[in-house]
Amino acid sequence: MIIPDVNLLVYAHDSTSPRHDAARRWWEALMNGDGRVGLTWIALLGFVRITTHSRLLESACSAWGPNLFYNSPMEACVVVCRARKPPERRGKVLFIDAVRQVARERAQSFLTPEHQRRILAAYEVFGDEPGFASVAAQDDVLANDGNLSILRYVRRRTDADADTQSGGDLREAWTDFDAGSAAFWREVEDGVAMVERIAAENQSDG
Repeated sequence: MIIPDVNLLVYAHDSTSPRHDAARRWWEALMNGDGRVGLTWIALLGFVRITTHSRLLESACSAWGPNLFYNSPMEACVVVCRARKPPERRGKVLFIDAVRQVARERAQSFLTPEHQRRILAAYEVFGDEPGFASVAAQDDVLANDGNLSILRYVRRRTDADADTQSGGDLREAWTDFDAGSAAFWREVEDGVAMVERIAAENQSDG
């Protein structure tokens, strides 16, 4: 098993490093090969700490829904780092709470095109959107000991907030509910069909 050092991970990520090309070629060959690769917590935490330094942190820290990544049932956090930031984004961090932007069908979780467009639009607009996105100054983040917890900066809507929403929001909520219930019943039907098929095969074998 190959266990990469944190330096190699940083070099493969940082396109401004003179060792980037060689490190990236090595990393891609490793990922596309048949060998086993292990990532230690020390290397992962070191990589995150270095690449999210206040001098490198781009304004993108986004919470994503559960089960979107293979073998990872927990919610995910995606941090975008960039060495060269546009002047208007310097010294700022954009937090996006996209945990609810997820669809589930046939035991698979995924982002629909609508989810992708909404997350991308929030990143491109780089502004506040109640209940979904918020821009914070890096000084405020550092005052929180560098804590990137999304809910420190984006307040999720409560039931009281929902009562004040327009009919369009209610229609959107109903559409989401209806789509989720349809997916649930499709999974139930698939499960019943599988059980019936197994029972029929057992009867034919008998």
